[in-house]
Amino acid sequence: MEAGVTRIRILRVDRFDLDSSRLAGFGLDAPVAGQETESPLITVVGWVVGRDGPVAHVELVWPGVEIPLRHVIVDKPRPDVAQTLPHAATSGFYDCLSALGLPPRFELILQTTHPDGHVSLLAVIHAERDLSAPTTATQELLQPILVTALARSGTTWLMHLLAAHPSIAIYPRYPYEMHAAGYWWHLCRVLTQTTSFHGASHPDLFWFDLERIGAPPFPTPEFRSEPGLQDWFTNNHLRDVIRYCQSMTERFYRRIADTWPDQTDPTCLRYFAEKQVVPDYAWLAWELYPDTREIFLARDFRDVFCSILAFNRKRGVVTFGRETVGSDEEYADWLARQVENLRRNWAARSDRALLVRYEDLIRSPAAELRRILSYLKLDSGDAAVRAVLSRAGQADTHLKSHRTTDNPTESIGRWRRDLPPALQRVVNRAFAGALAAFGYA
Repeated sequence: MEAGVTRIRILRVDRFDLDSSRLAGFGLDAPVAGQETESPLITVVGWVVGRDGPVAHVELVWPGVEIPLRHVIVDKPRPDVAQTLPHAATSGFYDCLSALGLPPRFELILQTTHPDGHVSLLAVIHAERDLSAPTTATQELLQPILVTALARSGTTWLMHLLAAHPSIAIYPRYPYEMHAAGYWWHLCRVLTQTTSFHGASHPDLFWFDLERIGAPPFPTPEFRSEPGLQDWFTNNHLRDVIRYCQSMTERFYRRIADTWPDQTDPTCLRYFAEKQVVPDYAWLAWELYPDTREIFLARDFRDVFCSILAFNRKRGVVTFGRETVGSDEEYADWLARQVENLRRNWAARSDRALLVRYEDLIRSPAAELRRILSYLKLDSGDAAVRAVLSRAGQADTHLKSHRTTDNPTESIGRWRRDLPPALQRVVNRAFAGALAAFGYA
């Protein structure tokens, strides 16, 4: 099956009121409402002038993700603007953002962040993508199973269960976190983006930098003025990059199957599985693989909070974001933002993903495994379920060391025992909306 073209349509562009305390003016030339492209690239062209001096850069932000997708340097000549405003000689900006891996409908916020951290919102771009055509031929490839969850939600046990199935390739070593596909998918996004020198190695010196490389050096404004080169980027470069990244992922997991034949059966392989560190990356997998499966693993977020604190104490290392704040109360609010991101992703993909609750997986493993295998379109009969549970039930010292309670059943509802009343009130407030969304009282 030949690769399809991702068409993008700009639904509307809304401008925010000018932040007159910081900015003298702002204009956006592109994109415009109603614009359609036959490529995944969105071109953003405009200008912005600071009240007290030039603006260094603008940012493109995908709502819900705290880190901007793009930093765009403001350095393009704008003689038209300079006629009426000071500091405007090089107030222009130009950039192309590849929408590969973004949802079918999405928003991009254009903003600028000042040196003191103040953010001036400029505009929000509303767009949709036509994903009806396949991005590339993938029916014959192993398909991904994405395990999407917060840390300390039971992902290690779920991955251990999946690894016990002969049709699923997983790097079979605790804690099941070799993100090979995630690495190649990230490479795919980088190499299908366009030029940006923010945070990248210097284009004249990158030969000596073996840790980073920026996006490819096109399409610049000059590049886009050549229709033949633009067509090449969309119809050749982009598709070849996708196929390469899929090929490397495929080879890795085929090698996993060959290396551990006691774990998998190469003759009946259908899937590979990975934990998703960044849930938003799942959109790229859904776009690149026609039979992607995604399992959202939810756990009472109050118990997640307790498990993280207990695991940090057990290891003597403060991680999972707790090191970024000064108190457990502040950490509840920090974790609530991660919980909200998980909830937002579940709401966006609940029509195609499967929700599994940790508590059900622990209390009724056979019934939950049957649901999972049915969702994966694998044999979910009693014999198949018993076989997986039997293999997964073999002693594993690493799994025991991963626990922070004597047994998994004791980990359910631990927040009532572990937290003092004041902190119970804090976590109940912080997680209230998400607890209801995922079916917890």
